[in-house]
Order: sequence, then structure tokens, then C-alpha cells
Amino acid sequence: MDRSLVPRSEGTLTVGMFHHTADTALFESQLEALLAGRIAVSGMQVVTALKGGEALPAGALWITFDDAYGDFLEVAWPVLERKGLPVTQFVATDFVGSNPSMFWWDRLESAFEGSTKSRIVLPLAGGGTQNLQVAGTASQAHKSARTEIKRFPHGEAMAIVEQVIESLGVSNPISKHRVLSWDELESLHGCGMEVGVHTRSHAMLDRIPAERVEEEIAGGLEDLKARFADVLPVLAYPSGQFDLGVMRVAEHLGMEAALTVDNGINRMGSLNPFEIRRVPIGPFADASAVRLRMLLGRLLGKR
Repeated sequence: MDRSLVPRSEGTLTVGMFHHTADTALFESQLEALLAGRIAVSGMQVVTALKGGEALPAGALWITFDDAYGDFLEVAWPVLERKGLPVTQFVATDFVGSNPSMFWWDRLESAFEGSTKSRIVLPLAGGGTQNLQVAGTASQAHKSARTEIKRFPHGEAMAIVEQVIESLGVSNPISKHRVLSWDELESLHGCGMEVGVHTRSHAMLDRIPAERVEEEIAGGLEDLKARFADVLPVLAYPSGQFDLGVMRVAEHLGMEAALTVDNGINRMGSLNPFEIRRVPIGPFADASAVRLRMLLGRLLGKR
């Protein structure tokens, strides 16, 4: 497996996708697995290559984070800074500084963890309902609910989040996570961290009207430009959800590229810049799990 993961040709790009990091030692091992035979590049180097400028080195690796969680500063950044590795953080601007985190899935997770209910009724996007077991399976129940909620139009989905939280009997779910403040982001950016667009409210862009898609992307970009002298012209699709219309809006608004959450290795010569695949890495994945993810990405093919 290790031999199969060694980059065999120029013109490929691996993009690591993180949200959370658990502890320093584990994060270092994840980076070692990602970097084996690879060279870390910045987001701007990727954009330049996509526009026909200087080509990326063989085995290029781009390290990305979504959502700007506080553990990036506490766990990931000291390692990245010590190793001199470029990194891009994609920021949903409405949630900057929320402590605890106000992302809907974090609130939902806290509600499931704090609930004493044995079962709840979960609406299904295809119609009908599911009798969802909660007791003893809070983590799996949260995952199932989150997956189903994403299938609804965004506005309806947010109403269902509140409905589910009420059903769980938790009036004010407190997340165990926080989101970086503007001061923290500005300090990190001043030390070399790139900042990219992740919309304002993290709305599922293929589940909202076209005019709101433009408001979300343009608003997120405007918020970042008000704080940072240089913002990477790249969008990370919230929850990885997009369609052709979303891609066209992003390009119209000046985005040079966009990132999905689809696992895969990218071939620069044939890559659609608005469908860049990433290798998703969970906070508790060990080095073997990271290598397996990359192997799966290779087996899934290059785009």
C-alpha cells in the first residue's frame, strides 16, 4: 500500500482536508503520512498553476482546514508553524468568534449527547418519518440525523434542526467546540496562514435560491476582504454541496477554484478548477487510516 501511494508522475495534486485536530502527536503522524513523498504547496501556488503559471512540483500536497475551529490554533498551528508548512483556512464568516460554536451540526451533536430521550421522530426528505433510537447510540443517531437533514432545502433543514433539538428535550445545547475570533485569525494570517472563502452562513449552496448563493459567496468574500489584505480566491463548498449553477456563480464572483469534499487525487492537466477533490481526514484518524484514505482516493481515480 505504501508503494502504491508514492507519487508516480508530475501533474497531480493531493489536497488534505481537516476540520478538527485531536492532539499534537496524532496530528503530526497524520502530516507525516500525507507528506510521504510529497511537497507541501500553498493555495496561491495551486491557483497560479491552474491559471497556466508555474507548474506545481511532483507530488504536490495542499493542506486545508474548514470552519476555523479553535483547535486549529491550539493543536494544528504550532506543528504547521514549526515545520514551515503552508496551510489554508476556509472561514464561514457569520460564525467567527462563536464560543461555543453555533454551527447547526455542533448544536445538534450537543443536543443528542445531552438528551435523555430513548427515541425521537426524524422527518425524512423523501417523505414520512423515521423512529430514530437515541439512547445508547447518540453519536450514530447524530450522524444519521445530520445526513438526512442535509437532503432538505436549506431553510427547511434549519427548521428541522430546531425541531429535532426540541424533540431531544435540550433547551440550550452547548457545543464543546469554539470558532476562532477575528483577532486570532488576523494573527494567524499575519504569521502566514492563508484565508479562503467558505460563505457567510455555511448554507448548503445547492439547496438555496440562486440569488442567495451569490449573497453567501460575495458576502463571505466581502467580510474577509474587510479584515485581510489578501484573500485566496478559492471557495470551499459548505458541506461539499454544489451544482453547475453554484459553480457558475462562484466563477462570476471572481473565484479561481473551488474545493469539494469528494475523496480523490487531482490530475492538473484535466482538472476542472471548480471540482477539486480532497482527502478527508478525521481528528482521530491514525497514520494507517490516512494512508488508506489516500489509497482509496487513488483507486477512485484522478480528476
